[in-house]
Amino acid sequence: MTEAYDAIVIGGGAWGSAATQHVATRKRRVLCLDRFTPPHQHGSTHGHSRLINSNAETSQRNLGLILRSYELWRELEKASSRELLYPVGYLFVGMPGSRRMSSSLDSYGSEAVPHEVLDEAEIFRRFPQFRLRPGEVGIFDPDAARLDPEDCVAAALDVAMRNGATLRFNEHVLDWSADDGKVEVVTSSGRYQADKLVIALGAWTSQLSKLQLPLWVERQVTAVYVLTDESLSGFSFPAEPPATSIYGVPEAGGKIKVAVHHGGRPTEPDAVSPVGEADLEAVRKLIGERVPILTEMVSSATCMYTNSPDFQYVAGPHPAHDRVVILAAGSGRGFHQAPVIGEFAADWVDGRARPDFDWLSPTRFAGAEPAPTPAP
Repeated sequence: MTEAYDAIVIGGGAWGSAATQHVATRKRRVLCLDRFTPPHQHGSTHGHSRLINSNAETSQRNLGLILRSYELWRELEKASSRELLYPVGYLFVGMPGSRRMSSSLDSYGSEAVPHEVLDEAEIFRRFPQFRLRPGEVGIFDPDAARLDPEDCVAAALDVAMRNGATLRFNEHVLDWSADDGKVEVVTSSGRYQADKLVIALGAWTSQLSKLQLPLWVERQVTAVYVLTDESLSGFSFPAEPPATSIYGVPEAGGKIKVAVHHGGRPTEPDAVSPVGEADLEAVRKLIGERVPILTEMVSSATCMYTNSPDFQYVAGPHPAHDRVVILAAGSGRGFHQAPVIGEFAADWVDGRARPDFDWLSPTRFAGAEPAPTPAP
């Protein structure tokens, strides 16, 4: 017998768990499917830290989504009885007049967003652990906070279950179909029907979306250092292209995660190569130049960015199936906005318009060039 729901969510990572939570809390019958058991290490939602901050550097239209995400993370803290936001502060550095710094200053120009603009001398006085290039300035965000990905996903799924969601994990989705009356999802264990389908598959989007989106999956490497100075804030320094920055996020237990942001090579989600010495040497070089007090690397890992051509999210109805919505392309910064993406998905299930998401529709890529092919 085919089980029926109001909505099915494929994917239980950051965005899928948030979508499941928000749909369930509106008392809709929702099923979440994942081929693994979230939270897990196979996608883009793992490790012990992500940073939420108010820098909408890539597009000012992101700022409203960021501010709403702060509100929703705090609501999830209350609903789950878990602490999820850990203030760490964040120093964003760049050259005056550069696109990086100008767009960041636009984000922090509102009085609603606490921040401090610091010149080179003030950064040196406040943050002697860092090394600047001549003339660099910074923006300090005191409300920037660390999020633990595993805890956040677990919290969202716990709240979803308490509100009646059905979670089926270690169940591989094989196919789906949609018509005027319903959607049907076929898995390794059965068939399920629903009024609406939410596809939140991260790096596996292209395999099951039935949509030729020009997305590409980028292999990234993160490293964890011993943090000998507990006063060290989060940080982001510009890096040479194709990377955009080297960043750090203080973690619990006297550690700090550091990584190069972007600049990784294309990969397939089921064939990500392990961390190599060349990867670690690139991190060591940049950290040695910028944060020389960090010397002891204790672990490393790979993760994946799913990128769109404009490095903005994909969040909107499937162009060929009006009962299906696509959530994809976190582009290396999607985790901290997971709650507002989940809220958008729940609004879509409810038939509520969200004009603030129109610019993220997958239809904007009609006629776009294909995504890069991973190197052999």
